[in-house]
Amino acid sequence: MTHVRSAPPRSGGRGRREAPPRAREAAAPDDPALTRMLFAALALLFALRVAGALSPSNWLWGVNTLRYWPRPLGVAIALLAAAGFVPAVARRIAGTLDALGAAWERAPGRGDALAALAVAALVFALRDPVEFAGDFGLRVGALATTLDPHVLFPQAYPLDALLHFQLAHALVAAGWSPETALQAIGAAMAALFTLGCLRFVRACGARGAAFVAGALVLIAGGYLTHFAGYEKYGPVLAGLAFAAAGAVRLAREGAHGEWELAAGANAAVLTHRVGFAVVPAVLVAFVLAALRAKEAPRRASVLFAGLTCVLALIALAPFAWHVFTTIDRSVHLPGGEVAKTLGSAGTSDELLRASDTLNALFFLAPLALAGAIAAALLQRSAPARRGRAMLPALAGTAVVGALGLMLFVRASRGSGRDWDASTAPALVVALATTGALVAAWRRGAARTLAPAVTLALAAAATSWALHADTSMNLARIDTLLAATPAWSPTARSFAHDHVGLFALNHARWDEAARQFDAAYALEPNPRYVYQEGLADLKAGRLARAEAEYREAIRRGTRASDPWTGLANLALARRDSAAAFALADSALARNPRDVQAGALARLAHAATP
Repeated sequence: MTHVRSAPPRSGGRGRREAPPRAREAAAPDDPALTRMLFAALALLFALRVAGALSPSNWLWGVNTLRYWPRPLGVAIALLAAAGFVPAVARRIAGTLDALGAAWERAPGRGDALAALAVAALVFALRDPVEFAGDFGLRVGALATTLDPHVLFPQAYPLDALLHFQLAHALVAAGWSPETALQAIGAAMAALFTLGCLRFVRACGARGAAFVAGALVLIAGGYLTHFAGYEKYGPVLAGLAFAAAGAVRLAREGAHGEWELAAGANAAVLTHRVGFAVVPAVLVAFVLAALRAKEAPRRASVLFAGLTCVLALIALAPFAWHVFTTIDRSVHLPGGEVAKTLGSAGTSDELLRASDTLNALFFLAPLALAGAIAAALLQRSAPARRGRAMLPALAGTAVVGALGLMLFVRASRGSGRDWDASTAPALVVALATTGALVAAWRRGAARTLAPAVTLALAAAATSWALHADTSMNLARIDTLLAATPAWSPTARSFAHDHVGLFALNHARWDEAARQFDAAYALEPNPRYVYQEGLADLKAGRLARAEAEYREAIRRGTRASDPWTGLANLALARRDSAAAFALADSALARNPRDVQAGALARLAHAATP
């Protein structure tokens, strides 16, 4: 019998081996309309960043991060962002992404582990010296006490208290500094978050270059800096990433992914109340998956996984209601007594909330606009197949909840400062829009991979610089305090106080005194006067320091600090008898004042 061997396909006279199925999927025919629209969206995002760099307005705090860079470095970052739009450069970037994706696909476990370790190392190494965003400084101080965490932070949820107080206390007891303990926990959470993001991008069907690009776009969001210091939302972010991966698998594969969805969602709601924003989407996912399950064992698995989420919600309901009625209703929601003190004079509260929501999205999820446009175009041009029809419903439900949270819940320290409160809802938007970008790259818009990656990397660089560089951090604070729409007097006094304490801790006595004076001019808090006196004492201005300490006492402060300050002044003037009497007055107000006790002993020993 004669065997006839079929001829290989030819192109240009040379034979080519047939590409494997995954490679064929990644090389979908180009969709010109989709590509043009995505290019336009990415170009608009680039233009917004450049325009923001030229404006100090607080209406643009989410896109003006380049403004604080030294000009040569700022131009270099802008060129990096623009590089992906240059065809010759874009082809090289796409080739590099493809090669990296192929190598990653050959050893996915090793690649994921290396990526997680790299992100953890970045988070652990780069710390925020100013600690302006979030409450990292407060949590570091809490680790120096033996008080129950719920005394200092009555709103702390169980997993938050377990990780960031009990585990952190154990590390401190083992000899770690409070800052290092919290930073190490943040690095571990960042590694877990990275693994969840990689699982999500892979669940979306990304392969090769699209997988690497999707991972970079998602992981490089501004929320990543949250792990390097502020971190109370860390388990929420990691949980949301795994929950999203489980939801996509559940939608795409019928019954798989339910336990990953349940574990991620439970981690989110057990850590912080912002996790409740995704509860409707999670419940919708379980209901739809149970209805679609054809086999009884699969249906039971989905229902039991969903039941764990319901039980977690029931267990947390009393505590969540207590936090809502005692804290959130007054502090964070529109119309609350504290929230009223944080509005911007002369600016509509509704307009300011809408502006802050958009700015937070641009700051934390830089490519969300492009992803939203991709989602809309894909939904119009190619309606979802039956097996994947639940994905748009889940994504839409989750995004609506996230945007509602960002729009109606206000943090307490001013626009552009407490952006960490938006990290979780912004991540939900980033997950949905990254999934849409991955789908667009797989369905004909692969030529937009390069500009998406360069824009994401440039945005990440600006976020990390504002986080880790003292001069850029302080320059941004100065702009936020001076620009319009102006912060409320309360928010500005908080900011001046924070910067003053930073200056005081770094021996910048004149700057510290100036900041405390500005804080007191906005809000006559006796503590600000005392702190200004402390700065003047350190600078050798004894008469001014004494006047400020006595003013703090006259203003009615019950703290022992001004009396301790006066005792220090008396010792500096070699009046040990007066120093002893003043230290004794401080101890009468606070028997636990360690400094006053030490001064009393020192003064007693020096008294003839």
